[in-house]
Amino acid sequence: MRNLLFVFTLISFSTSLLGQQIWSEDLIITPEKSNFINTSTYDEVMNFLYALEKKTDKLHVFSMGKSKEGKDIPVAILSNEKIFTLSFLGNVCSHR
Repeated sequence: MRNLLFVFTLISFSTSLLGQQIWSEDLIITPEKSNFINTSTYDEVMNFLYALEKKTDKLHVFSMGKSKEGKDIPVAILSNEKIFTLSFLGNVCSHR
């Protein structure tokens, strides 16, 4: 559920930045394709994050561990400052 909330927030944020730009097929996921009737699977969310990561150097996706099901728990950092780790993020935030 957190993944879906993050993806929705990321999509909303990205849409506001990009205006009416047409999104490529790899960035249109199940909710958009189903008029928000269906939700995305874990694999769809991960594929979305990796596709988005390939399109910008401002996004870094990595795993913070494994779930009880053995799946990676993703962390996605979107930053102009090319912050790629949580410890670096903590250092930057504490210096502001």
